[in-house]
Amino acid sequence: MKAQASMEFLIVLAIFFSMLVLSFSMLNNVKDVGFQSIDTTKLMMAVNDIENTVNEVCVLGEGTKRVIRLPLESAEISAAGEKVIQINYKGSTGYADVVCKVSSTPGTVSGRISIEKVSGEIVIEEV
Repeated sequence: MKAQASMEFLIVLAIFFSMLVLSFSMLNNVKDVGFQSIDTTKLMMAVNDIENTVNEVCVLGEGTKRVIRLPLESAEISAAGEKVIQINYKGSTGYADVVCKVSSTPGTVSGRISIEKVSGEIVIEEV
């Protein structure tokens, strides 16, 4: 009788640990999806900030300069066309359509960037 109770206890314990392992696996997947969603949101915020600031500087005229802080740890900023800025962050890409020609971009940035209108073109630099 005692052997049967011990065997049943071991089976119940094995089922419990199996369920526990599956739960941890699912929680890990949910965590990864959550972090990916946060990164995508940060990228979209940065794209909107850059697009709005570039358009503001463009409209305000020659010599206008603005400094903004990006919510990204490390991102690649490049000109993807005459009036398109491309931002790469953790495997995702965002595009900012702007009204002025972008003449230079800083490459990899983290933190603050300055956006200035010089000789009719937008210059983006890391601060």
